[in-house]
Amino acid sequence: MMAIQMEKVTKKYSGIPALQDINLELEAGKIYGLLGRNGAGKTTLLSLLNTLRYPTSGTIRIFGEDPVENEHILSQVVLIREQGQFPEDYNVDTIIKTANAFYPHFDMDYAQSLMHTFGLEPKKRFKKLSRGMQSVVGIVVGLASRAEITLLDEPSLGLDVVARQQFYDLLLEDYTDHPRTIVFSTHLIDEVSKLFETVIFLDQGRVTRVEDAEDLRSHALTLSGKREDLAPWLAGREVLHQEAFGSTMVATIYNSLTPEDRVAMEGANIDVSGVPLQKLFIYLSKKALTTAGEQASTEEVTKL
Repeated sequence: MMAIQMEKVTKKYSGIPALQDINLELEAGKIYGLLGRNGAGKTTLLSLLNTLRYPTSGTIRIFGEDPVENEHILSQVVLIREQGQFPEDYNVDTIIKTANAFYPHFDMDYAQSLMHTFGLEPKKRFKKLSRGMQSVVGIVVGLASRAEITLLDEPSLGLDVVARQQFYDLLLEDYTDHPRTIVFSTHLIDEVSKLFETVIFLDQGRVTRVEDAEDLRSHALTLSGKREDLAPWLAGREVLHQEAFGSTMVATIYNSLTPEDRVAMEGANIDVSGVPLQKLFIYLSKKALTTAGEQASTEEVTKL
Protein backbone atom coordinates (compact mmCIF):
# COMPACT_ATOMS: atom_id res chain seq x y z
CA MET A 1 0.00 0.00 0.00
CA MET A 2 1.31 3.44 -0.91
CA ALA A 3 1.26 5.86 1.99
CA ILE A 4 2.55 8.86 0.02
CA GLN A 5 2.39 9.63 -3.68
CA MET A 6 3.88 12.75 -5.25
CA GLU A 7 3.47 13.31 -8.98
CA LYS A 8 5.30 16.08 -10.85
CA VAL A 9 5.37 18.23 -7.72
CA THR A 10 7.06 21.62 -8.08
CA LYS A 11 7.28 24.32 -5.43
CA LYS A 12 8.50 27.83 -6.25
CA TYR A 13 9.26 30.80 -4.03
CA SER A 14 9.09 34.11 -5.86
CA GLY A 15 9.35 32.22 -9.12
CA ILE A 16 12.46 30.29 -8.05
CA PRO A 17 11.98 26.51 -7.77
CA ALA A 18 12.78 24.88 -4.44
CA LEU A 19 11.47 21.54 -5.69
CA GLN A 20 11.20 20.49 -9.33
CA ASP A 21 9.12 17.67 -10.82
CA ILE A 22 9.20 15.43 -7.77
CA ASN A 23 7.86 11.93 -8.38
CA LEU A 24 7.83 9.71 -5.30
CA GLU A 25 5.91 6.72 -4.04
CA LEU A 26 6.51 5.76 -0.41
CA GLU A 27 5.15 2.52 0.96
CA ALA A 28 3.31 2.23 4.25
CA GLY A 29 5.24 0.85 7.21
CA LYS A 30 8.81 1.70 6.14
CA ILE A 31 11.52 4.06 7.40
CA TYR A 32 12.87 6.39 4.72
CA GLY A 33 16.01 8.48 5.00
CA LEU A 34 15.71 11.85 3.22
CA LEU A 35 19.22 13.11 2.48
CA GLY A 36 20.39 16.31 0.85
CA ARG A 37 22.64 19.32 1.35
CA ASN A 38 21.41 22.57 2.86
CA GLY A 39 18.97 24.13 0.42
CA ALA A 40 18.27 20.87 -1.38
CA GLY A 41 14.55 21.14 -0.60
CA LYS A 42 14.15 18.62 2.24
CA THR A 43 12.22 20.92 4.58
CA THR A 44 10.03 22.16 1.73
CA LEU A 45 9.18 18.59 0.74
CA LEU A 46 8.19 17.62 4.28
CA SER A 47 6.19 20.83 4.71
CA LEU A 48 4.20 20.03 1.56
CA LEU A 49 3.30 16.63 2.94
CA ASN A 50 1.96 18.25 6.11
CA THR A 51 0.25 21.06 4.11
CA LEU A 52 2.22 23.78 5.88
CA ARG A 53 2.98 24.80 2.29
CA TYR A 54 1.20 24.05 -0.96
CA PRO A 55 2.74 22.91 -4.24
CA THR A 56 2.95 25.35 -7.14
CA SER A 57 2.02 22.46 -9.42
CA GLY A 58 1.63 18.69 -9.28
CA THR A 59 -0.39 16.42 -7.02
CA ILE A 60 0.14 14.93 -3.56
CA ARG A 61 -1.86 12.03 -2.20
CA ILE A 62 -1.66 10.52 1.28
CA PHE A 63 -3.37 7.15 1.51
CA GLY A 64 -4.94 8.04 -1.83
CA GLU A 65 -6.47 11.33 -0.64
CA ASP A 66 -5.63 15.01 -1.08
CA PRO A 67 -4.35 16.14 2.35
CA VAL A 68 -5.28 19.82 1.91
CA GLU A 69 -7.95 20.79 4.46
CA ASN A 70 -8.53 17.08 5.03
CA GLU A 71 -8.75 16.63 8.81
CA HIS A 72 -9.06 12.86 8.52
CA ILE A 73 -5.71 12.66 6.71
CA LEU A 74 -3.92 15.42 8.61
CA SER A 75 -4.70 13.74 11.93
CA GLN A 76 -2.58 10.85 10.63
CA VAL A 77 0.41 13.07 9.77
CA VAL A 78 2.85 14.54 12.28
CA LEU A 79 5.78 16.78 11.34
CA ILE A 80 8.52 17.37 13.87
CA ARG A 81 10.93 20.16 13.00
CA GLU A 82 14.10 21.44 14.60
CA GLN A 83 12.54 24.81 15.45
CA GLY A 84 9.36 26.89 15.15
CA GLN A 85 7.33 23.89 16.18
CA PHE A 86 5.19 24.95 19.14
CA PRO A 87 3.74 28.16 20.64
CA GLU A 88 6.47 29.66 22.80
CA ASP A 89 4.16 30.64 25.65
CA TYR A 90 2.63 27.17 26.03
CA ASN A 91 4.01 25.03 28.79
CA VAL A 92 5.04 21.46 28.02
CA ASP A 93 1.95 19.93 29.58
CA THR A 94 -0.35 22.08 27.39
CA ILE A 95 1.57 21.11 24.24
CA ILE A 96 1.26 17.41 25.07
CA LYS A 97 -2.46 17.69 25.88
CA THR A 98 -3.09 19.58 22.63
CA ALA A 99 -1.32 16.85 20.67
CA ASN A 100 -3.33 14.22 22.55
CA ALA A 101 -6.56 15.91 21.48
CA PHE A 102 -5.55 16.08 17.81
CA TYR A 103 -3.91 12.73 17.08
CA PRO A 104 -6.33 9.78 17.43
CA HIS A 105 -3.59 7.24 18.26
CA PHE A 106 -1.76 9.46 20.77
CA ASP A 107 -0.51 7.46 23.78
CA MET A 108 -0.52 9.73 26.83
CA ASP A 109 1.06 7.11 29.09
CA TYR A 110 3.92 6.71 26.64
CA ALA A 111 4.30 10.50 26.40
CA GLN A 112 4.60 10.74 30.18
CA SER A 113 7.17 7.94 30.16
CA LEU A 114 9.23 9.74 27.51
CA MET A 115 9.09 12.99 29.45
CA HIS A 116 10.40 11.18 32.52
CA THR A 117 13.13 9.42 30.51
CA PHE A 118 14.48 12.71 29.12
CA GLY A 119 13.90 14.77 32.28
CA LEU A 120 11.38 17.13 30.65
CA GLU A 121 9.58 19.44 33.11
CA PRO A 122 5.82 19.54 32.29
CA LYS A 123 5.11 22.97 33.79
CA LYS A 124 7.94 24.80 32.09
CA ARG A 125 7.08 27.13 29.22
CA PHE A 126 8.45 26.13 25.85
CA LYS A 127 10.45 29.34 25.34
CA LYS A 128 12.20 28.81 28.69
CA LEU A 129 13.49 25.39 27.69
CA SER A 130 17.03 24.81 26.44
CA ARG A 131 17.44 23.98 22.76
CA GLY A 132 17.92 20.34 23.69
CA MET A 133 14.75 20.20 25.77
CA GLN A 134 12.81 21.92 22.98
CA SER A 135 13.95 19.10 20.71
CA VAL A 136 12.75 16.61 23.33
CA VAL A 137 9.24 18.13 23.26
CA GLY A 138 9.12 17.46 19.52
CA ILE A 139 10.42 13.93 20.01
CA VAL A 140 7.75 13.21 22.64
CA VAL A 141 4.97 14.46 20.36
CA GLY A 142 6.43 12.68 17.34
CA LEU A 143 6.74 9.30 19.02
CA ALA A 144 3.66 9.37 21.24
CA SER A 145 1.35 10.53 18.45
CA ARG A 146 1.83 7.15 16.73
CA ALA A 147 0.78 8.95 13.52
CA GLU A 148 0.60 6.77 10.41
CA ILE A 149 2.88 9.28 8.64
CA THR A 150 5.69 10.54 10.88
CA LEU A 151 7.90 13.23 9.32
CA LEU A 152 11.11 14.07 11.16
CA ASP A 153 13.07 17.14 10.03
CA GLU A 154 16.37 17.27 11.94
CA PRO A 155 14.53 16.30 15.15
CA SER A 156 17.58 15.69 17.33
CA LEU A 157 20.11 18.41 16.46
CA GLY A 158 19.71 20.06 19.86
CA LEU A 159 20.54 16.87 21.76
CA ASP A 160 23.91 15.63 22.94
CA VAL A 161 25.24 12.38 21.53
CA VAL A 162 23.93 10.25 24.41
CA ALA A 163 20.41 11.66 24.17
CA ARG A 164 20.44 11.28 20.38
CA GLN A 165 21.30 7.60 20.63
CA GLN A 166 18.58 7.20 23.24
CA PHE A 167 16.10 8.75 20.81
CA TYR A 168 17.19 6.48 17.94
CA ASP A 169 16.79 3.41 20.15
CA LEU A 170 13.33 4.52 21.28
CA LEU A 171 12.28 5.31 17.72
CA LEU A 172 13.27 1.85 16.46
CA GLU A 173 11.69 0.13 19.46
CA ASP A 174 8.37 1.96 19.04
CA TYR A 175 8.40 1.53 15.26
CA THR A 176 8.82 -2.22 15.75
CA ASP A 177 5.81 -2.32 18.08
CA HIS A 178 3.75 0.24 16.12
CA PRO A 179 4.79 0.25 12.45
CA ARG A 180 4.15 3.43 10.46
CA THR A 181 5.71 5.35 7.59
CA ILE A 182 8.63 7.45 8.83
CA VAL A 183 10.51 9.98 6.70
CA PHE A 184 13.66 11.06 8.54
CA SER A 185 15.67 14.05 7.28
CA THR A 186 19.04 14.51 8.95
CA HIS A 187 22.62 15.64 8.49
CA LEU A 188 23.79 13.16 11.15
CA ILE A 189 23.71 10.41 8.56
CA ASP A 190 26.04 7.80 10.02
CA GLU A 191 24.29 7.96 13.39
CA VAL A 192 20.93 6.90 11.95
CA SER A 193 21.80 5.10 8.71
CA LYS A 194 21.07 1.68 10.20
CA LEU A 195 17.45 2.73 10.75
CA PHE A 196 16.78 3.43 7.07
CA GLU A 197 15.10 0.85 4.87
CA THR A 198 15.09 3.11 1.79
CA VAL A 199 17.18 6.22 1.12
CA ILE A 200 16.00 9.22 -0.94
CA PHE A 201 18.70 11.54 -2.27
CA LEU A 202 17.57 15.09 -2.96
CA ASP A 203 19.82 17.58 -4.74
CA GLN A 204 18.98 21.11 -5.94
CA GLY A 205 15.27 20.43 -5.63
CA ARG A 206 15.31 17.16 -7.56
CA VAL A 207 15.23 13.53 -6.49
CA THR A 208 18.46 12.04 -7.84
CA ARG A 209 18.21 8.53 -6.37
CA VAL A 210 15.82 6.34 -4.43
CA GLU A 211 17.66 3.24 -3.28
CA ASP A 212 17.02 0.30 -1.00
CA ALA A 213 19.34 0.75 1.97
CA GLU A 214 20.61 -2.82 1.80
CA ASP A 215 21.45 -2.37 -1.88
CA LEU A 216 23.37 0.78 -1.01
CA ARG A 217 25.33 -1.06 1.64
CA SER A 218 26.16 -3.99 -0.64
CA HIS A 219 26.78 -2.09 -3.91
CA ALA A 220 28.73 0.92 -2.62
CA LEU A 221 32.28 -0.34 -2.32
CA THR A 222 35.75 1.10 -1.90
CA LEU A 223 38.51 -0.59 -3.88
CA SER A 224 42.18 0.05 -3.20
CA GLY A 225 45.36 -1.27 -4.81
CA LYS A 226 48.07 -0.44 -7.29
CA ARG A 227 46.92 1.74 -10.19
CA GLU A 228 47.72 -0.78 -12.89
CA ASP A 229 45.93 -3.56 -10.99
CA LEU A 230 42.86 -1.50 -10.14
CA ALA A 231 42.27 0.31 -13.46
CA PRO A 232 40.77 -2.69 -15.34
CA TRP A 233 38.20 -3.18 -12.56
CA LEU A 234 36.90 0.37 -12.96
CA ALA A 235 36.13 0.09 -16.65
CA GLY A 236 32.39 -0.01 -17.28
CA ARG A 237 31.52 0.57 -13.62
CA GLU A 238 29.89 3.59 -11.97
CA VAL A 239 32.84 5.33 -10.29
CA LEU A 240 31.70 7.81 -7.65
CA HIS A 241 35.11 8.92 -6.43
CA GLN A 242 38.74 8.12 -6.97
CA GLU A 243 42.08 9.45 -5.83
CA ALA A 244 45.70 8.39 -6.14
CA PHE A 245 48.52 8.25 -3.59
CA GLY A 246 51.73 7.64 -5.48
CA SER A 247 51.38 4.23 -7.13
CA THR A 248 48.26 3.37 -5.09
CA MET A 249 44.69 4.20 -6.12
CA VAL A 250 41.51 4.26 -4.04
CA ALA A 251 38.16 4.27 -5.84
CA THR A 252 34.54 4.13 -4.69
CA ILE A 253 32.18 2.36 -7.06
CA TYR A 254 28.45 1.65 -7.10
CA ASN A 255 28.23 -1.82 -8.61
CA SER A 256 27.70 -5.32 -7.32
CA LEU A 257 30.61 -7.74 -7.35
CA THR A 258 30.24 -11.45 -7.97
CA PRO A 259 32.00 -13.96 -5.70
CA GLU A 260 34.30 -14.65 -8.65
CA ASP A 261 35.12 -10.91 -8.87
CA ARG A 262 36.09 -10.84 -5.23
CA VAL A 263 38.32 -13.90 -5.55
CA ALA A 264 40.04 -12.37 -8.59
CA MET A 265 40.49 -9.04 -6.80
CA GLU A 266 42.00 -10.77 -3.80
CA GLY A 267 44.45 -12.48 -6.13
CA ALA A 268 45.35 -9.08 -7.60
CA ASN A 269 45.93 -7.64 -4.11
CA ILE A 270 42.93 -5.33 -4.35
CA ASP A 271 41.22 -4.60 -1.05
CA VAL A 272 37.42 -4.30 -1.00
CA SER A 273 35.51 -2.57 1.81
CA GLY A 274 32.12 -0.98 2.42
CA VAL A 275 31.36 2.74 2.34
CA PRO A 276 29.74 4.61 5.24
CA LEU A 277 26.48 6.23 4.13
CA GLN A 278 27.73 9.69 5.12
CA LYS A 279 30.71 9.38 2.77
CA LEU A 280 28.55 7.89 0.02
CA PHE A 281 26.20 10.87 0.34
CA ILE A 282 29.14 13.27 -0.08
CA TYR A 283 30.35 11.46 -3.21
CA LEU A 284 26.86 11.36 -4.74
CA SER A 285 26.37 15.07 -3.98
CA LYS A 286 29.64 15.95 -5.70
CA LYS A 287 28.69 13.81 -8.68
CA ALA A 288 25.30 15.51 -8.92
CA LEU A 289 26.96 18.94 -8.88
CA THR A 290 29.42 17.88 -11.58
CA THR A 291 26.61 16.47 -13.72
CA ALA A 292 24.55 19.63 -13.27
CA GLY A 293 27.55 21.76 -14.27
CA GLU A 294 28.19 19.67 -17.36
CA GLN A 295 24.53 19.92 -18.39
CA ALA A 296 24.57 23.69 -17.90
CA SER A 297 27.73 23.99 -20.03
CA THR A 298 26.17 21.85 -22.75
CA GLU A 299 23.06 24.02 -22.75
CA GLU A 300 25.17 27.18 -23.07
CA VAL A 301 27.11 25.71 -25.99
CA THR A 302 23.84 24.68 -27.64
CA LYS A 303 22.50 28.21 -27.31
CA LEU A 304 25.64 29.61 -28.94
